[in-house]
Amino acid sequence: MNKVILDKPDMPYRVIQEQLIPKFSIGQTVYRACVRYIKGNAKCPHCSGTNILHGITNNGREFQADCKFCRSYKAKAAPVEEIVSKILITKHYIEYSVNTGVYYREGELFATKAEAMPRSKELAKGINNRNIT
Repeated sequence: MNKVILDKPDMPYRVIQEQLIPKFSIGQTVYRACVRYIKGNAKCPHCSGTNILHGITNNGREFQADCKFCRSYKAKAAPVEEIVSKILITKHYIEYSVNTGVYYREGELFATKAEAMPRSKELAKGINNRNIT
């Protein structure tokens, strides 16, 4: 599979491969639909409400895992501001690497916080309904 990675601001943003044109550009601020886990006014103490635990293995590799402690906390819509650092264009999709190094598909990122909020609320509602059962 052919891949084009844009990771330098001076590279052209309008690379066309199978008619895929990036919606966002390197250095642009985007918003990711996300939730925070809270109990009253307190965030989960294990992951600071992100539902992601960060760790390091014995060989020094960093990893992320879902926080199982958040089950007793309520999910609240909270879009997260990110900065696009790389763009990956394949034959079938476009992904954006953000300042955390994680890649997200184009549909998972939004141009404004207001655009990300409905998806964040949808995620929170689904999580809160799942935690009830």
